[in-house]
Amino acid sequence: MSRVRQGFVRLAAGVPALVALVAMPALAQQAKPGQAWIAGGPAIGAVKLSCDNCTRPRDLGWQVSAAVGVVASRSLRPGLEASYWWGGDEDVSVQVISVSPVLYWQPSPQSPLVLRGALGIASFQAQDDPDDDTPLRTRPIAIQLGAGYRVPLSRTLALVPYGNLQVSANDDLIEGTTVVTSANVNGFAAGVMLQWR
Repeated sequence: MSRVRQGFVRLAAGVPALVALVAMPALAQQAKPGQAWIAGGPAIGAVKLSCDNCTRPRDLGWQVSAAVGVVASRSLRPGLEASYWWGGDEDVSVQVISVSPVLYWQPSPQSPLVLRGALGIASFQAQDDPDDDTPLRTRPIAIQLGAGYRVPLSRTLALVPYGNLQVSANDDLIEGTTVVTSANVNGFAAGVMLQWR
């Protein structure tokens, strides 16, 4: 078989798969207003503590998130989301716990595009010893903005690969009971959520 013919065969085999992928959002059952929804999943991301005296580079780490809410309309899913990020290196352990009201928005119910926004607290902590009772910590208000692609797996389940950016306001950076300086916590993450409804 010639290379040209092989190319046409591959194209003919790939077109139905592409059409099915594009049509998948239409196969998903639209959740009804008032129904509960749940989502959760892992991500990989980076966190940066910024302050006048901070010299630590951006930390890479893992994140797990969970969210629950109520369907408001075919396009809007408000809820509450919590995430736990951990990372650092062999010298310093870093963790960030975030709790935020969140809003997921599909610009079109037939579109797989999902946008998200959240505003809440990002609790940052860094310590060089698990038994250290004076870790560096700050709890600024943070805003999160992100986007994902909703891939239906069944009539009630969907997989949502996403990217997310977090930017925070300044807050006191505290060591023990001493205010060291003012700092903010910024970061980004890329992951996947499994969503029910």
